[in-house]
Parts: sequence; C-alpha cells; structure tokens
Amino acid sequence: LSAPVSPTVRDVESVSFLCAVVADYAAMASSGSERTVVEMLQALYGGFDGACQRHGWNKLSTAGEPDVYLVAAEHSGTDDDTAGLLVMAAFELLRHARSIRHPSRPGHLQIRLAVHTGKALVAQLGPWNAGPSFFGPTVQAVNEIAQRAPPMHLTITESTRRCLA
Repeated sequence: LSAPVSPTVRDVESVSFLCAVVADYAAMASSGSERTVVEMLQALYGGFDGACQRHGWNKLSTAGEPDVYLVAAEHSGTDDDTAGLLVMAAFELLRHARSIRHPSRPGHLQIRLAVHTGKALVAQLGPWNAGPSFFGPTVQAVNEIAQRAPPMHLTITESTRRCLA
C-alpha cells in the first residue's frame, strides 16, 4: 500500500444539485428480475449521462442507491445560467421517464426530482477516484427533498429560484 494522499479540498459558494429518485424502487426491485431493473435504470440514466458530459456537470456516485441519480453543477459567476440549465435537464428527464415502461406493472416509470442550490465542500478523494465528491447540508437536502416529491414532479427550492431570476 502507498502512503495516504491528502485530498484536494475547496469550498464552493454556489453549486446546484439535481436529484432524481425512482419512485417505488424497492417494490420494483423485489418484484422484477434484476436484469430487467438494471436495463430500466440504464435506459433512464444512460441518456442523461451525455448531458452531464456536454455541460461539464459531475455525476456523483450513488453506490448502494441505484435508484438515485445525483448531479452537481458548479456556478461560474453571478450571471451564469447553471441552475436554469439543470432545471431544463430535469424536465427532459421527466419526459424521458414517460417513455420507459415500468418493469413490473402496466404504465411508465415514475421518478421524483428536486433541484437545490447552496454551498458545498468539494474534495478529490484518493488517487483513483474518477471525480470530485461533494459534502455538506446542500447535498443531503436535495436528496431528502426529492424523496418527498410527488411522482413525476420537479421540486425547485427557493435558493434555486433566486438563481433563475
């Protein structure tokens, strides 16, 4: 083993997070075949990965939570449209979910979405970590807000609304 590497850590004043949660995932995963559920997740998230790459957004690891897709987009200044682009992407993801068949019941897949903006601590952990990790209350809040959102609904927090004005 090599010596521990000190992480590169920085404070970010304004970062928007988009969180997408697959509604009723636990029931879906227990009633459908694993392969069918994985194929459904690939169909849902595969197209969104391209948008993340095009815009330079960070898709955050959701190990242990395959039903959660979390994106971080740092703001570059006071007049940038990062939050607006993320909100537009959320609406695209909602439309896309309607095109995906639910794997264990009639109808389309349903997701819950939230966009929240605030401060975060960003760290590059370890030499093999593919991307930055984001920490702080803003990250936890967007996940909790998305979990409580009605299916096929986007919740935009007041801090994000201020960025859109």
